[in-house]
Amino acid sequence: MTFEKMLQDLTLHALDPQAARQALMEPEKRRKIQYYANIQDIAKHPLSDAQLSELTAIVGILQILENSSVGSPITDHAYDNMQEMLVSMGIPRLTGAVEINDDIKVAHTYTTLRGTLTKVYYLSKEDQRVNKNRKYLDEWVEKMEALYKAKTGLTIHLDEQEVLVQPKFDGVSCILEVKDGVATWITRGDTSNNMASDVTHIMRPFTDVFKESRNCGIKFEVMMTEENKDRINTMLLDTHYKNSRQIVTATINASEPDYKVDYLYPVPLRIIHPGEPVERIHPMLMEQFPTLRCKLKDRELIRKFGNENRYVKHNNMRFRTDGAVITILDPDIQRILGRENDINNFEVAYKFTEESGYSKVKGVEFYVSEFGRVTPVLVINDIILKGNTINHITLSNKERFDELDLHYGDEVKVLYDIIPYVTLDEKCRRVPYGRKIEFVHHCPSCGTELDLSQVEVQCPNPKCISRVLGRVLNYCDTLRIQNIGYSTLDTLWVHGCLPKGIRSLYKLRKKKDLIQTLDGFGALKTKKIIAEIEAKRRLKDYDFFGALGIEGLSVKTFQTIFQEVPYTEVLELAKSRNPERLVQRLVSIRGIGEGKARLLANYLKEPENKKELQKLLEELTIVSTYGAKTTRERVVLTGCRPTDEDVRLLEEQGYEASDSWSNKAKFLIIPHEGYESSKVGKAQSLGIPILTLQDMRKRGR
Repeated sequence: MTFEKMLQDLTLHALDPQAARQALMEPEKRRKIQYYANIQDIAKHPLSDAQLSELTAIVGILQILENSSVGSPITDHAYDNMQEMLVSMGIPRLTGAVEINDDIKVAHTYTTLRGTLTKVYYLSKEDQRVNKNRKYLDEWVEKMEALYKAKTGLTIHLDEQEVLVQPKFDGVSCILEVKDGVATWITRGDTSNNMASDVTHIMRPFTDVFKESRNCGIKFEVMMTEENKDRINTMLLDTHYKNSRQIVTATINASEPDYKVDYLYPVPLRIIHPGEPVERIHPMLMEQFPTLRCKLKDRELIRKFGNENRYVKHNNMRFRTDGAVITILDPDIQRILGRENDINNFEVAYKFTEESGYSKVKGVEFYVSEFGRVTPVLVINDIILKGNTINHITLSNKERFDELDLHYGDEVKVLYDIIPYVTLDEKCRRVPYGRKIEFVHHCPSCGTELDLSQVEVQCPNPKCISRVLGRVLNYCDTLRIQNIGYSTLDTLWVHGCLPKGIRSLYKLRKKKDLIQTLDGFGALKTKKIIAEIEAKRRLKDYDFFGALGIEGLSVKTFQTIFQEVPYTEVLELAKSRNPERLVQRLVSIRGIGEGKARLLANYLKEPENKKELQKLLEELTIVSTYGAKTTRERVVLTGCRPTDEDVRLLEEQGYEASDSWSNKAKFLIIPHEGYESSKVGKAQSLGIPILTLQDMRKRGR
């Protein structure tokens, strides 16, 4: 099952959260998540459309699991890495998710109370940044100063501003809304669609403590003390909660309250009344918990405050925190900086980094990924961090391997969340005359000699099993053929079911009797796999060619090509004795440069590729899209992700959906009324119509 399908099934409640969590822990899924969590260190090229879709789905899945009783299988740090990667590529931050508690759905009245915080991990440029995804506070400051100047034309030095620093409680967000004397407790929920779960039946015992006489909204972080977490774990026989937040999540999302409600403790963070533009810090937070007033430039004071309050004590209760929240106090600056994509621009979260320790190098093992890339994995003496034993750490690629310059017996520093990371510092003891660890010279999978001049070493043998299976997996992922992962393909290969790579997929129906006897398959799974493949015998030309895995050429590229040139003409030109004819024809197409043209021409001139392509075409019916409408009017979306049905509706009306801004956009789609973002401001200034997602869907019917 692909990540996209898993997200869809979770959203529609067709997949159990526990089953989804177990699926994420399968080796191939864990490898993918590890890849994306460390992508800045691994990849040297932008994500493809398929990878971007996959990463977005992973983040969505993790949000849903975090809101369920099972909890997320990865830590906040790994999740934040992937979230920040999406944000850096212009995709709005996902600040909510569909929740498992689906009995009663309500909309937020005070929408500024929901959402999340921008996160930084380093307080000053002097801090050593070991992870490229993680931002400095200085970077956030520079960005907000630029925003202030863009809005006012004035220069401001935010470091001179007074801020309030408070603990960042590691709990679950919940909001109390009081209207005409009636109190309603709701979760943060799906902020993109302004839908949340009514959990009043769980939180009712706390209403009288916090309810005000006049209408208001109060934001809480619902906590549980570490002592109560341990107490509950001793009472349970079949469940063991790793942290207090997991218990809180399970309790709030329950259909009926149980004894664990008595152990909850809502910490009030913010309060807002009707007509107020910005929420205020709740006075009870200031009275009951440690806070710090200082200037933003006082970085060491902020660091000290964070370190001293990793566990906050109140009335002999100990609450876990995972950082500190820094809020600019000047109300005028708050108003000017404002809010964007459900994030306040006048406050930021400083998050704690990983646990770390030191260990000695035993050696390096080399693994070949499903695309033929050779990955060095460091082997060290066992080290226990966050309760986990670490002894294998990926080094990502040869560039990182060379940077470390390791010798047998060297000491290295290990940083750990869910994924360990290795680095060197002045405390590491190096073996001065130790034997240097060399990069492997031949592919561990097929024995072919490797080109070690590459940053990412890849087996050059196109028939290497890892590369063959990688192409098949890419084909299945791109065409969204479900129920097929790398381990499935590996099993089929070992038993002789995929001798011709992609083409062999369409021969599996003839081997049904053998496949269903293989370990882990069975009649039902075999039937599903074959049905998925057979459903992909009729394909649009750009979908088919985009799924072949031709490096540097995406589905969108082929869509552009085949709108202007029939795919049959491309194949005929490839047979020409003069390959330049194809290149010249392709570069005449707007959006297709010489680089892409030569990539396709070089692929099609290879005799082995020609043969396989011809054989594969005999198995399929290819639908030409030549002459299809090429100039669609652009519709821009902000803060929401369209479903396949949404895309279809827009295309039927002659529109192209995009999350990239265009001054020529026909209209802007937002998740709900009152949503704010920079794109909303641009649309308003240019007079571009703004529709909610729901309005767009009604319009399309």
